[in-house]
Amino acid sequence: MNVRLIVRKSPNKNGLSLIQVRYTHKSENFHLSTGLSIEPSNWDADREVIRKSKRGYTKINSILLDEKQKVLDIATTMLLNDVDPTVELVKNELLGKNVKRVIPPLMEFISKYIEESKAVRKESTIKTYNTAYKYLKDYQTYKGIVLNYDDITLDFYYDYLRYLHLVKRLSVNGTSNKIKCLKSFMERAFDLNYHNSLSYKNRKFSTPKRESFHIYLTELEILSILTLDLTEHKKLDRARDLFVIACLTGLRYSDISNLKPQHFKGDFIHISTSKGDQDLVIPIHPKLNSILNKYKDESGNFILPRICNQKLNEYVKEVGLRAGITEEIIVKKDVATKIVEEVIPKWKLITSHTGRRSMISNLILNRVDSNIIKKISGHTTDVFMKYVKISNQEAASTVAKIWNDSYSIRVA
Repeated sequence: MNVRLIVRKSPNKNGLSLIQVRYTHKSENFHLSTGLSIEPSNWDADREVIRKSKRGYTKINSILLDEKQKVLDIATTMLLNDVDPTVELVKNELLGKNVKRVIPPLMEFISKYIEESKAVRKESTIKTYNTAYKYLKDYQTYKGIVLNYDDITLDFYYDYLRYLHLVKRLSVNGTSNKIKCLKSFMERAFDLNYHNSLSYKNRKFSTPKRESFHIYLTELEILSILTLDLTEHKKLDRARDLFVIACLTGLRYSDISNLKPQHFKGDFIHISTSKGDQDLVIPIHPKLNSILNKYKDESGNFILPRICNQKLNEYVKEVGLRAGITEEIIVKKDVATKIVEEVIPKWKLITSHTGRRSMISNLILNRVDSNIIKKISGHTTDVFMKYVKISNQEAASTVAKIWNDSYSIRVA
């Protein structure tokens, strides 16, 4: 859009030209009269002001600026409310012909919001939004109602929680995720002036969360995977290599997929992460080159295998089983509103992200300063500790070893 003060090219019979505000948007424009006229020779078109040679220029320029600002304020307000400031809308607003806005129903708005978010949100976020939208639709069907903005109250919140827990059998974290998305939808609709229902901002309209259970692999377990003979199983072999790269670099799978020869400079990997857009420098582990060499071509460049994350998670579990990672782990899960314990063999808990947790946890056990690890992994303080998956026994054993080593040095 563009707003300018202009003077009409054709003077009247007295030699005066009308000063107008011209509003242009998407190749369309309209002219608003300021009611003031001037000799064209007294107009500075570049600066959009009356020249100083004209008597009373200061007061007239102030009036003209107010007229221009009036148009600009209307168009800017529309933009801030996600309304396209078309020539017709701005003109109607200026002339007092207020056009009633059409506010879409809640579910229609959410659907449109998700579609528009595809241009600016990650695929994983869109998937999360779609899932939350589906659960809301299912809830409508289950209750035989049609939700709208004013229905999102605390009473709705408690009833929806019961539905997600008892009917859909979602965990606390699964439920929290759906509530978080709903709050985002309502917040965006509020920003667009679609509603004035503020119950979703109430502190009781919360997103309770329980820390998820994740494992890490010890250095010996990683070595058992690395040395596993998988020459007869190409899919597992490639999955194993990608997983071990994660264990040795701490990179996310999305960043490993983007690794190229130019990222390797001397003994270090220089890469900008896809999630946080951070520039990381990662030391190359001595065992990493043996993996990369498998995928080098004649020119010395390498192309790492491509496996979708879902399949990779499936394959690394089988790799873990073949490597003998069968320790039984007690996992606490919340089913509906109850906490239940389940014994699961460790290999079943391995995912592609286990590699990143494993590097961080093993570096902690090797007494590497956490600030150094964060520099390599790209973690912030708030998130970092969630990736440290050391058990209480391992923590105690590490401290005991430090004490014993320190005591031995003093005695010697």
